[in-house]
Amino acid sequence: MMINDRENELVTPVAVYEYMQEVGIKYPEIVWSQVALETGFKSDIFLENSNLFGMKRAAHRPNVQEGVGRGHATYLNWKMSVIDYAIWQASTGVWKFKNEAAYFNYLGAKYAEDPQYVYKVKEIRDNFNSNLETYDRRFTGDTATVLRASLN
Repeated sequence: MMINDRENELVTPVAVYEYMQEVGIKYPEIVWSQVALETGFKSDIFLENSNLFGMKRAAHRPNVQEGVGRGHATYLNWKMSVIDYAIWQASTGVWKFKNEAAYFNYLGAKYAEDPQYVYKVKEIRDNFNSNLETYDRRFTGDTATVLRASLN
C-alpha cells in the first residue's frame, strides 16, 4: 500500500472511497457514508486534523494517530485516518460481521453518540451512488471548492 504524503494532497470523495476499498475497509459504502455525515469532507476536524471520521484519540488499541487537536485524533494525512479506521475495525472484531445489518447494529450500540446516527448513515448509504457522485461533483467541479488536506 502506498501512502502519498505530499503537502496539500488533493482529496476527493471518490478517492476516499477507492482508498477504503484498497486498504480493505469492511463495508466501505457504510463507512464512506459515515465520513459524509461526520465531516462532510470539509469540517474543521478534517481540515485541521486530517481526520475523516471524527475519531477520538485511541487509548487502548494500536493506532497511527499523531496527536490530538480539538479533542480529536490528528493524522499525518487523510489516508492515515482511513488506515486507523481499518485498525479500529480489526481491533473491535467488526470485520467478522456477516452483513450490513450487523454492522449498523454495532454502530448504534457501540460507536455512535447521536441516537439518530444509524438512521442518518443509512439514509446516505441507501443512495450511495447518487451521494458519491453529488459529493464528488461538489469537490471536483469547475465552480466547486477544491479540498486540500494539510499535512501537519
